[in-house]
Order: sequence, then structure tokens, then C-alpha cells
Amino acid sequence: MHYMLLITFIFIQATINGILDNIDHNKGAKALRDVWHLVKLLDRASLITIGIFAFLTFKTFNWLFAASIIPVLLIAKQVWFYFYRNHRNFWHNLDESWKFTTGWPFLDRLCGFDK
Repeated sequence: MHYMLLITFIFIQATINGILDNIDHNKGAKALRDVWHLVKLLDRASLITIGIFAFLTFKTFNWLFAASIIPVLLIAKQVWFYFYRNHRNFWHNLDESWKFTTGWPFLDRLCGFDK
């Protein structure tokens, strides 16, 4: 069960990271706004989750699991590449148009929503 969750979160993280890089690399010198910061928070959460599930999965080391993670990572790279290369205008426009707030100025500054 932990292994399937690990694979799922690896693909989720590849998607999130592709979106982050798409926004970041296609905005030029413009400031990164709320959507980018929200996706960055999701990126951090997914990396922590991957670490937890990787620990639980490989706690008892198994060569079968270790060998089977390599194709998963190669497919995840293709998922990242798809989200990085496609829909440039969509992610850029979304970042420029959406505005988030928590209602608390200190939390907005902490999350990066004050830009």
C-alpha cells in the first residue's frame, strides 16, 4: 500500500513541479504571484509526503521495489516535461489573474500571497 501511495505522490509531485517551472520560466522578469506561491506550498507538501512514504516503503529494503522505482521516475520525468512544455499561456494567465488571501496579513506574507 505504501508503495502505491509513493508512486502516486511521485506523479503528483512531477505534475506540480512541471507547473512551477512552466510559470517560473515563462514569466520573464515579472514577479511570481499567488498561484505560483500556492503551487510551491503544494510542492513542498508533496516532497515531504514522498519522503515519508519512501521511508515506510524502503524501511525493509527490497531489491524488487528499488528496481521498480526506476521506470516510475522515468515516466514521472515525462509527466513533468508535459506540464512544463504545454499550456504556457494558461499557467501564466492563471498566475497573473488569480489573487489569494488568507485574511491574515502575517500569514499572507509567510505564504507569499502579498505580492
